[in-house]
Parts: sequence; structure tokens; C-alpha cells
Amino acid sequence: MANLKVEISDDLRSQLAELAVQEDRNEEALVTEAIEQYLADQAWQIKEIRLAIAEADAGDFVDEKEIGRIIEKYTE
Repeated sequence: MANLKVEISDDLRSQLAELAVQEDRNEEALVTEAIEQYLADQAWQIKEIRLAIAEADAGDFVDEKEIGRIIEKYTE
């Protein structure tokens, strides 16, 4: 394990302390969990964006007729 020093606002620290009390956990565990979730979310988004770019580069688009049908479905 490695240490990481970060500065957070007093308000954020207060919220973190309150959550730690409510969940009967320590602040370090909550921060670690939050960072892990953030990194997982970012990795997922980057993967999905890259897949979408690859599809676009391959010309894999919905045609205009299909878009029209989708718009009609949700605007009726």
C-alpha cells in the first residue's frame, strides 16, 4: 500500500466524517472505495468511447430511416 496526500475542502471532510460514522467505517476505507469506483467508471467510459469511435470509423451508423422511426416512436 502507498500513501497519498490530498487536500479537500472542510465541507467535504465533514461529509466524509459523517458518512464514516453513519456506515461505521473509517474515512480511509471510504476514500479508497470512492477512488476505486471513480477509476472503474472512467475505465468503462473510455472503453465505450473507443468502441463507439471504432464503430464510427468503420461506418457503422444507424441510417436516416431508422433514426426517423426511433424519433416517431418517442414523439407520438
